[in-house]
Amino acid sequence: MKRFVLFALVAGLGLAVGTAQALTLQPNVATWQSWGVGDLNENGTPYWDGNSDDYNPEPANIGYWLTKTGAFAPIGSAPAAVKNASPGAAYPYLGNADGTAITDVYFQSTTPNWAALKIEIAGLSAWNYFGIYKQGDLPANLNELLTTPPGTIGSSGKSMLLFKGTDGPGASLTFVSPWADFGFYLATEDSANPGNVLRAFFSESSLNSGTELNKQHFAFFQAKSGAYPAYYIGTEDKPLGGSDKDYNDLVVYVQAIPDASTWMLFLSGVPALALLRRKKA
Repeated sequence: MKRFVLFALVAGLGLAVGTAQALTLQPNVATWQSWGVGDLNENGTPYWDGNSDDYNPEPANIGYWLTKTGAFAPIGSAPAAVKNASPGAAYPYLGNADGTAITDVYFQSTTPNWAALKIEIAGLSAWNYFGIYKQGDLPANLNELLTTPPGTIGSSGKSMLLFKGTDGPGASLTFVSPWADFGFYLATEDSANPGNVLRAFFSESSLNSGTELNKQHFAFFQAKSGAYPAYYIGTEDKPLGGSDKDYNDLVVYVQAIPDASTWMLFLSGVPALALLRRKKA
């Protein structure tokens, strides 16, 4: 009986840890789609498989980077640092079964998350800003998306910058969303008018303006599932009508991490596990 009680205690602790709201995809969204190197031909299907202008004539969209192929292969022409940052895996992507994008994507989280800027392959890298915003509720003044330093919440309380392009690959930070539901944004500063947004795109693409309304500028890949999921997020920083649709302009890795209280809850089950082992011995 004691053994059963201890087992139930440890199982309960594991369940409590595993069910924390940790960077989960919004409810009722389409499933993750599998793909492989054989699906890469720069024909726009999946939607992020564009004909990249980078490292021509070698292919270089985000799919090639993820799988260490094309320009990112060991003998490819991409810089070593860019190639070394690749995970070398064809992680499932978020999209429809026909390869098209899901237009409105947001996440839910009430726990800490760790983010790292992996690569930037864009002429606008020095002017790009990446962050999160309150789901379905943008700041009235989009210049707020440029608020620095990273980790800072904008004055309206509806946005938080995670990275500016000049932070460069390797930059990382831990953040907790001020809102249970949030999306990701990519804003480009106007080089001719610093401090002002030239254009901005949102993972809920119904919030995009002009020609980019309902056009998805983010590609999401699921690197880990379970209690603490992780995602690679690729972005396209130009209007899709005039871009190469390679989604490698700024790539970020985001993973949920346990907060201190969760770790304490988990560790409190360790003595019980040790006792179970002694009983079996």
